[in-house]
Amino acid sequence: MRKKSFKKFNELPMSVKNIIYIFISCFIGVLIALILCYIFSFILSHSQNLSKFTGIYFITSVIIGGFFCGFIGTKLLNFKGLISGLITSLPYSSIIFLLMMLLSGQMLNLYSIIFILVIILVTTIGGIISANTKRRK
Repeated sequence: MRKKSFKKFNELPMSVKNIIYIFISCFIGVLIALILCYIFSFILSHSQNLSKFTGIYFITSVIIGGFFCGFIGTKLLNFKGLISGLITSLPYSSIIFLLMMLLSGQMLNLYSIIFILVIILVTTIGGIISANTKRRK
């Protein structure tokens, strides 16, 4: 009889499951942010009057993605909202920070530090709201 070399997801230890859940929620958050950036860039390309709001659209899409990252992370993880929001905010803010630095070509400045802190705060708020909307058994 041939044994399977990989374990089923349910047989994995809880710590490995939590790491997978964190990366799933970060992936979904980044995906939401990229989709919103695409939608906003489509709107901006068809409108001449809104071009001065490009930064606001980018910030809005990243913040909404961070909120959903914390929200989904708390639904998947077995921690409280504040803790899971903070845990999921660290990889999400790191990914967004790296993308920001690669695409803009700038190094770390005061505005990027404030922006990363706002992302961490909003992701944590998303986790807290998600924990408060969980159904109780």
